[in-house]
Amino acid sequence: MDGARDPPAAFLAALARAALQARADGRSAPAWINLEYLSAEDHAERSHRLPSPQWHGPAAGLVKHFFFPGFTPASGGLLREAGLAAWQDHFDADAWRAAHGLAPGCRSRTTTACSPPAT
Repeated sequence: MDGARDPPAAFLAALARAALQARADGRSAPAWINLEYLSAEDHAERSHRLPSPQWHGPAAGLVKHFFFPGFTPASGGLLREAGLAAWQDHFDADAWRAAHGLAPGCRSRTTTACSPPAT
């Protein structure tokens, strides 16, 4: 699959009609993956790799498969940096906190996420 020419569908987004037609005509990669959100819910295991036959429209006759990233071997798993587990094992949280002006043992955390505005 050529990621530039044959992007995966993600989060229930529809592929462009031209991409669907290329797949239907056999001019494109045969794999059609619908990437879903990372989930720790039980449905991630049950739904990972399920086929989703397309019955109507330009994709009629094609089959996409769901890919559910997750936290168990029965899901799609997680992509992460090589060596992350070893880095985490050797991470000194109290030293990091001290270097950033936080009290030792401080457990307050803030997570912020942001998406660029649509243009």
